[in-house]
Order: sequence, then structure tokens, then C-alpha cells
Amino acid sequence: MSWSKEQCQVLLQEYQKYPCLYAIKTPLYRNKHARLDALQKIQAVVKEVKPSVSVQDIKLKFNGLKTNFMTEYKKWKSSRHSGAGNDDGEDSSYKPTIWYFKLMFFLLEHCEVRTATDSLTQEETECESQEAESTEYTVGEEGVLQETSDMETPPLGSPAASCSSSNGMWQSKPKKRKIQNDLVEANLIREASNTLATINRSMSQNNYSNDEDEAFAKYVSTKLRKITSEAVRMEVEQQIIGLLCSGIRECN
Repeated sequence: MSWSKEQCQVLLQEYQKYPCLYAIKTPLYRNKHARLDALQKIQAVVKEVKPSVSVQDIKLKFNGLKTNFMTEYKKWKSSRHSGAGNDDGEDSSYKPTIWYFKLMFFLLEHCEVRTATDSLTQEETECESQEAESTEYTVGEEGVLQETSDMETPPLGSPAASCSSSNGMWQSKPKKRKIQNDLVEANLIREASNTLATINRSMSQNNYSNDEDEAFAKYVSTKLRKITSEAVRMEVEQQIIGLLCSGIRECN
């Protein structure tokens, strides 16, 4: 999707109003509700000059503009530090090739441009921005934009996620995976219990009980108790339940 100069100007002017979209040190940067609200407000304004624009279009375009800006800024700053100039005293420092160069200076407060020197001179840019985040938006059942993201973000007014002091990388909750596994196991146990109860009621209603069946049931129960692994026992129970359900369906 192509963007005109006017559309890009409107986008940058609106983006600058919402630091939560590009300033990582702001409290709301990791708050997906605040970010989505800001993007929707920007979308409403940009739609006046680009009616078909979506939230995802806005994010992609801004990231593209920002990448170009940071590349040009590194070249420009490096040439100024090197004291570029010709013998006549004229300024021959690097001239940025993008027309929106000065419009994006508001990002510099949140970016660090540094030069690293080794056997080859290299320039490294560290920009605290949203590029590392891969968040997409979908339309919900009621036509409301919803964010689909792997990142857990607190609602408005909640404390922001913590950052590791050693490497500055954002970390997920360490017990998240364990909690999810516990929930899955609990659901399986609950499902197995409900199925057994249903089978028991069905057998009672049909007066389907005799000495041989009761003896076999006790035998199975005794063997199950000898399985000390919870995971293995759950798997065996699921297989037994599956066989019983299959048999009941064939008889009905």
C-alpha cells in the first residue's frame, strides 16, 4: 500500500502525540490497551486522508519510516563527528536523502546512536522502540479491534512488566507454562470424572449390574491404584473410558 507525502506527514504528526507507541521507558509502553487505544486514535485521523488505512498498515508504515530515518541519522551524525569539510571550508557532511528526516527527530530522545570501533569501524544503533514486538490485530465478533499477542500486558493503571537489570530484556512470567500444564491436567481429570459418572448413571438406569461386572470393575480399580505416575494413570483412564463409550454407542 503506497503512501503519499501528505499521508506520511499526518501519520508522523499523530504518532508523536503518543509516546506509549515508541518510548520504551514510559509506563504505558508495555500496556497493550493503551497502545491499541493510541493506534485507533491515529487511525481515525489518518483515515481523513487515507480512508482504507488499518491499524496494521499504520504500524508497518511507521516502522518502515523509522528504520530509514535511523539509517540516515547514523550517516549524518557520523559525518558531522568526523569534521567533514573540503579545503574551501564548505560543509560537505552527509545530506540525508529522506524528506521527513527532521520530522522524526522526536525519536532521538528515546534512541541511542553510538559508534563501536575495532579492526573495522562499525556504527551501531540501539533504538528503544516497538520494532521487536510482533503484535497483530483482528476484528472481534462485535467488530471491535482485538490484539492477538504472545505478550501478557496489564490493563490501564496496572504496573508495567518488569525488566531484567542485567540485560534489559523483557521476561515472561516463569511459572506461566507450569500453570498452563496444571490447568490442562485438571481439565482432563474433570472430564474423566464426568464421563465415569455418566457411564455409572447409564448402567444404573438400565439395571446393568451383576457380580461379574462388579468384580471386573474392582479389578480395574485395583490395578489403577498401582500406577504411581499421575500422567500414565490419566492416559490409561482415558483409554478405558474411550473403550467404554465406544461399547455403549454400539449397544444403543
